[in-house]
Amino acid sequence: LSLPSQAGYALYDYGKQEYLDRQETDEVRSIASITKLFTALTVISSSTDLERKVNVNCQSRGHILKGYELTIWDLLVAALVASDNCAAETLANTYPGGYSSFIFDRNRLVEHIGLRNTHLHDATGLSVFNTSTISDLIIFGSVAYQNQVLRNIAGLPEAKLTMWRKGRIINLSVRNTNPAVFKHSEIALSKTGTTNAAGRCVLMIFKRFEELYAVVILGEPNLKSRTQKVEKLLAYNETFAK
Repeated sequence: LSLPSQAGYALYDYGKQEYLDRQETDEVRSIASITKLFTALTVISSSTDLERKVNVNCQSRGHILKGYELTIWDLLVAALVASDNCAAETLANTYPGGYSSFIFDRNRLVEHIGLRNTHLHDATGLSVFNTSTISDLIIFGSVAYQNQVLRNIAGLPEAKLTMWRKGRIINLSVRNTNPAVFKHSEIALSKTGTTNAAGRCVLMIFKRFEELYAVVILGEPNLKSRTQKVEKLLAYNETFAK
């Protein structure tokens, strides 16, 4: 897989259906844990009981612990807020019909939305082959935002989880992996991503003056540069909107 060397970014105005700022929006890139938004939307769309408890079933490490039970809701929170790989794996492995049904339904979701350049191979985003484009993610961001359950979770600055095991209860606090959600209350949905192949990534949907916007950044070399890019795009929008 050959990936672009230069970072890509976009600030998109959904109301006007136009880019306010952009760079390399159609290059295919690895998207890391932005994948978890697709995983979560697939699970939510399956109409599974979000209060159903399942056993943690994963190979990856995470905040949540193997041998414990969590609700589907708390697994979604762990995956989206804390970007927990074990939680995302467990959601896929305990999906109605099993992992193969999860993959089938998620591929069908991507196809239904019309994302021609989005290809996903695992539930977490650890695979370098989980790829998309900024233009595809802007389309997906609008769909994700329309799902109230997903929106209620993916914009949380922090949350509490509960794990059960043979009568023992562990309460766990998690914080959002995107520093911007602690500074900008208008961010309604957010998911970061980080792998060596993908660099530092983020997809955010936010409202300002009752208008909906997206910020997508893929391939930034480090957290500092991604944070600076986020702040620059949010400041651009604030100035532009006035």
